[in-house]
Amino acid sequence: MIFKFVRSSFICWRDAVLCLNSEIFYAGFACAIFQITLLRFVKTELYTFEALNLSVK
Repeated sequence: MIFKFVRSSFICWRDAVLCLNSEIFYAGFACAIFQITLLRFVKTELYTFEALNLSVK
């Protein structure tokens, strides 16, 4: 579970960097913001899942 999360966050950051390196800077900037927002959402979901998991035990 944690490995999947780390891998997905790495892919998000890699995509954000690739977007910023694109020729159209503003499109890259918007893409990076989207990726970072997605990463925050994934983190929140993971913490929620772990909290629910702990409360069930």
